[in-house]
Amino acid sequence: MFEYSEINVDENGAGDSEYVIAPGTSGSMDIYIVNNSEVSVTIADFQITETNTDSIPIEYSTDGIAFGTLGAAVTTLATTANDIYLYESSGSVGTLYWRWIFNGDDAVDTALGLAGTAEVSLAFSCTATQVD
Repeated sequence: MFEYSEINVDENGAGDSEYVIAPGTSGSMDIYIVNNSEVSVTIADFQITETNTDSIPIEYSTDGIAFGTLGAAVTTLATTANDIYLYESSGSVGTLYWRWIFNGDDAVDTALGLAGTAEVSLAFSCTATQVD
C-alpha cells in the first residue's frame, strides 16, 4: 500500500558506496498511498509508529525546517492522508524528513556508532474503506 524512497543519506567517505545513518546525517521519504483495487476508497486512521529501542536522537519534520517529535509530523501528515479519495490511483501524503541530532554528546554517539546495531524503524498504517 505504501511506496518508500530514501534520498540524501550521507555516504561513508569518498569512494565508498555504503550508505550510513550517523550523527549529523539527514534524509527524507516521500509517502504515497496506492489503491490497486478496482473500487474507490477513502483513507482514515493514518499512523506512523516508531521503534527506537536504542534511543537514537532522531527528529522529524514535514517541511524540512521545523523539526520535532514524530507525533507532530504524523498529525500534519494524517490531515492530508485522511482526506484522500482514491480510484485506481495513488495519492501523495507528503514528505517525512528526518535528522539525527548531533548534540555533541560524544560518549553516546560513539557508543551507538561502535555497537553498529542501533536501528530505528517506522511502521505505516491506515484504514482504506470502499466507497459505494
